[in-house]
Amino acid sequence: MHTAASVRSDLHRLLATVAVAASLTVVAPAAYANLVQNGDFETGDFSNWTVTGDAAIASNPYFGAGTVDNGNYFTVLNAGDSSPNAILSQTITTVAGTNYTLSFDYGSGQNGGFQSITASATDSLNNTLNSVFDTATIVNTFVTTTFTFQADDLATTISFADYPDNFTVSNDGFLDNVSVSDVPEPSSLAVLAAGLAGATLRRRRKTD
Repeated sequence: MHTAASVRSDLHRLLATVAVAASLTVVAPAAYANLVQNGDFETGDFSNWTVTGDAAIASNPYFGAGTVDNGNYFTVLNAGDSSPNAILSQTITTVAGTNYTLSFDYGSGQNGGFQSITASATDSLNNTLNSVFDTATIVNTFVTTTFTFQADDLATTISFADYPDNFTVSNDGFLDNVSVSDVPEPSSLAVLAAGLAGATLRRRRKTD
């Protein structure tokens, strides 16, 4: 026979179990590691990156860059009035069918025109999975931009291309904090916990 007290106890146990599972669902994304190596350029060089064109590593303080959010180093594009032709790329390991989020910080010194950059993710056949054309519209400030893509191969190349029409006289583009992480699927923990709680309640009814 079920008493009101036993029913309340079972209900509280079920709610507590689901609450724990829900909290795990919330914090789970934080455990996903950055797939990009040296994405913050804190090695002080372009380790793990393939670089062509006019790009350089700089550190604070640097004219027009503002303050970086992480560490001290960052990439300067078309530094010293050079041509806006730099391309940075890195190939990362991915899982076909999995969604990923690419994030990066971009800024501009803005002296006569804002700076722009194209960020993209491509597969091993050079098919574009997604891309974004980003313009730094806030002077001397790094702004975070993100986009998602779905991998269709075991390897994906992320790249950043300086915009060829950027005005570069006393004006540079700044790139930092590049990261790629897989987008977590809805956690099955809550479903599992609810199932276990339900089984517990059924077992309790049988024994009662």
